[in-house]
Amino acid sequence: MFSRAGEVSLQRKGFTKSPPVLYASRHNPGASTAAALLCAGIPALKCVEERPMLIAEILMASGGEPEAQLRAESRRNSRDRRNPGGEAAGTAPSHLLLYLAHETWVGAAGEELAREVRAARAGGLRIVMLHENDAEHGGCEFSRFFATTPGDLIQGGVHSMAKTESRLGRAAARHHSLLT
Repeated sequence: MFSRAGEVSLQRKGFTKSPPVLYASRHNPGASTAAALLCAGIPALKCVEERPMLIAEILMASGGEPEAQLRAESRRNSRDRRNPGGEAAGTAPSHLLLYLAHETWVGAAGEELAREVRAARAGGLRIVMLHENDAEHGGCEFSRFFATTPGDLIQGGVHSMAKTESRLGRAAARHHSLLT
């Protein structure tokens, strides 16, 4: 394990679903590019950019309610966990990519991303955090996220999860150990 003062430990973990399907939100700047690089480097990984039905349904039902209420709503409207969003076989995301870079959580896109993260957590999707630390690719210090992440997500433990750091420009061809 590696750690820096004030940062979360780096841990190696793997995907539990085979093949894993990773959702990259259009409200998470850089996530689409990061997901494409990850999928190129990990052939078994499938990436989707369309908002999963599970997240869309929770958001529609919640009207932007806090995470605890979303969790209760999700349980009331639970679907078959093998395909929780009703997508075609093999396309229902098992993970949400939370690409952490300088523009994450900023502006209207940041607010919508926060809603999606709340819904994903409420719906049982695993979160894969990928911290970009290369300034040429929009990277920043991890400590920035303690100031920019919505308070309810911090209090809910979104940053207590392990993270992986990557210099995507140089490391895209290498296989990464992703954190879930």
